[in-house]
Amino acid sequence: MGDHTVVPSPSSDSHVHLQNEKPHPRVTTAPLAAVQSHYEVYRESPPSLDYSLDENNRKRYIGVWFALLFFEAGVLPLILFFALRWGAHLSITINLAIITSLIGSVSGYKFAQRQWLLWLGEGHQTRRPIGAGRWGVDSMQILLTLAMTAFFVPLIIGSSVNPANARIVALALPLTMLALTLPLLLTGLLPDTLRFPLRVSSLPAWKPLPPFAYFIVEDVLAVDGGGCTAFRQAWRVRYEESLVMRQVVRRTSVAWGVTGFVVAAGLIVSSRLNTEDIAYGLCYGVPWAWAFAMAFLTVLYVRRALVRERRDWKGASPTPSLEEVAPKTEEGVRRGRSERRGSTMSPVHKEHTLPIEEGRYDRPVLPFRVSDRSREARDRERRDARPVEGPRGHDAV
Repeated sequence: MGDHTVVPSPSSDSHVHLQNEKPHPRVTTAPLAAVQSHYEVYRESPPSLDYSLDENNRKRYIGVWFALLFFEAGVLPLILFFALRWGAHLSITINLAIITSLIGSVSGYKFAQRQWLLWLGEGHQTRRPIGAGRWGVDSMQILLTLAMTAFFVPLIIGSSVNPANARIVALALPLTMLALTLPLLLTGLLPDTLRFPLRVSSLPAWKPLPPFAYFIVEDVLAVDGGGCTAFRQAWRVRYEESLVMRQVVRRTSVAWGVTGFVVAAGLIVSSRLNTEDIAYGLCYGVPWAWAFAMAFLTVLYVRRALVRERRDWKGASPTPSLEEVAPKTEEGVRRGRSERRGSTMSPVHKEHTLPIEEGRYDRPVLPFRVSDRSREARDRERRDARPVEGPRGHDAV
């Protein structure tokens, strides 16, 4: 953005007060983005997410839940199919009817639990997306709805026909993979380009969508992980301030999207070309091998990226400070530019703002927008205006 003349806009809560003041010119040549920059606030280190998997037995919970899901949708269908077919010598119709009746309890419980946490559970108002209404849901809940539909429809159809069709039942996991990875693929290849007519988690309707991994991290840790609104705000700030984090989100979206689409498409084709036994075995075994391999590689990549982010974080601000936005003399502006040109800019601390709007159920935006008032003054005003009450539910997180 080239230099041009702007007048810093006051914050909304000081609008009435400023109307009563005498107007006075305040013209600078600073870029408009500098007025709302938070670079100096996070100059020393990346914004903290204030979240740890080591707390509240979160790692144990994740391990147990994924183990149950793997057993239900991976181990159980494979063992029952071949044991009942070649051990008990049951017909394919009875075989698939038994399998279909036993699958779905873990995923169904998880779906119902998330819905309860979003709408009725303790602290539900802090788990919903930023700006969402009383009965709002997050994008992860919508994605799970599509994925579960893609999983159960072929199960029901394949086991309902007479005789039952194992090839149709085998499509359950490949179609689920497509439902989960297509949003990642499209938004990863076209970041901040695609728009959606409805709210996507904390992003209002018709706003450019970041890579979908951003919403998955936000929703899973805020709702399932108990991070609530505090984590949604902290995750938003980290994404906006860190170039490395934006690269991580986009690259993981593309990696999971491309590999998932290719593997799922290959399994769908193979289900038509191979025998029923081979097609069924491939379609219920390969997706889990892909998921475990991608999860392992993602963990390695993210850890290395975070090390790089912290190592290369510090650097000179690319935008004027608040004092330089409203200087007393033009000489101060020229001196500030000269100092910044002589300093080394951080290669990873580069700002990018998401068009998120707060709603009536949200805490104040974090961080605050920079205005002509000092940050300390605004913090003090918000503390004085906030009603005194103890933490409620997950508000204390």
